Amino acid sequence: MKKIYISQISDYITESIEEDFYLKTIHLCHTKETGTPYLFMELEDKSGKIEGRIWENNIDNDYIQLKGKIVKVNGEILFNDSNKAELICWKIEPVTEYDIHQFIKGLSPEEEQHYINTLQKLIELVSHSGYRELLNCTFNALGSRFYKSPLSQKYSGSYNGALLVQTVAVTSIALQMMRSQKMFGYTPNMNIEYRQDLLITGALLCDIGVANLYTPFPDAQLVSESVLVPPSALTMQQIYKILPDITNFLSEEEKNLLIHMIQVVHEDTRKRPMFREALILSIAYNAYNKIRMLDYHLQENQNEYGAIYDTSLKNYLYIAKELKEEDTQNGREEIYKS
Repeated sequence: MKKIYISQISDYITESIEEDFYLKTIHLCHTKETGTPYLFMELEDKSGKIEGRIWENNIDNDYIQLKGKIVKVNGEILFNDSNKAELICWKIEPVTEYDIHQFIKGLSPEEEQHYINTLQKLIELVSHSGYRELLNCTFNALGSRFYKSPLSQKYSGSYNGALLVQTVAVTSIALQMMRSQKMFGYTPNMNIEYRQDLLITGALLCDIGVANLYTPFPDAQLVSESVLVPPSALTMQQIYKILPDITNFLSEEEKNLLIHMIQVVHEDTRKRPMFREALILSIAYNAYNKIRMLDYHLQENQNEYGAIYDTSLKNYLYIAKELKEEDTQNGREEIYKS
């Protein structure tokens, strides 16, 4: 069983370890100064990645063939010239028995099923037969490509299932916004009802094109032919691919309302929101993704507290120091003493 994850690797500096990792890349390199050969490696598990090296006296020509496999690594954790931890390996060998979920960034089977169940419940809320059939046909056609798709190759959303999570989250946020507006908003003499079916359908379909853009981790490669067009166009391609198979009636207006919502979400400035559902979806989509990105940077800096400048974000973050229960109790005692 795997004991050491890459996120914990700094706790093992100067120590020898024997642990399993996914070998993403491995190739022969030479030092600039002396031309000494070594094998450069990128090793991963579900918590992150680390670089590794195998120096000349430990090189085995068969190691190159282990690319893309789970390997057992024997080596030492050291800081490199950039003050980053790396693995100096003495030996690597293939592993035959392992739990793949320990090495791939993504939802666990239980988490994935939870989100799939929630997705199905959202679809069941759609009473319009044409929209509901479009949703069912789309997700049935995409299958695991949708359920396991990442949203990106790095940073926030770089894990299997990120598209599924975003789809469920954005739809839920949009639905709650609409319900709150119906309950608490007030416009005198306003008799135009909210179109819940349209909102749910647009929210569930607004980013499905991403399922055709990336392969799942551990490879997480861009699909070459899909790089040519933006995600919004990939989404429209997927919808137009399914529409001819829909047996329940969808009017041209209903199709165009749906298309407009997707264009608004992807910030086509020529297509500003022309009705409330499009505006709600746009706000929900942008809010979720901004919070998701901020969560990522907070997680990257979670061992710090106070005002922190994040170079990749190019902005300051503030992380409040979490008070433990005993700290709070001690604080109360100090107040009482004073």
